[in-house]
Amino acid sequence: MGAPRQPDRTRELPQWLVRFISRVTPSCAAVTQLVSLSYDRPLTWKERLQLHWHYKICYFCIRYHDHLEIMHQGLKGHEEALVAARREYLPPEAAEEIRQALAGTPPRQTD
Repeated sequence: MGAPRQPDRTRELPQWLVRFISRVTPSCAAVTQLVSLSYDRPLTWKERLQLHWHYKICYFCIRYHDHLEIMHQGLKGHEEALVAARREYLPPEAAEEIRQALAGTPPRQTD
């Protein structure tokens, strides 16, 4: 993770540059997807560059990245527990009840 980043970087940059960066970098929604994707695969140089420039103008995306990094570091070493949790499943009766509730049909009575 690294040192905390400064919250107000836009004051360091001229306003015309902030507007330009906001037009050429991805939206915050796309940045959050890229940040999440970076934990699954290495980002391309273009994607890394887009994140770098977006971080120059968006403190909220920086915070999102930092929070994901904290969660990632906190979950390291617990892979076995995560795999075991994936093996647990919903009983078929409960799954059917949920399917029917989502479809808008009343659940079947079992006697």
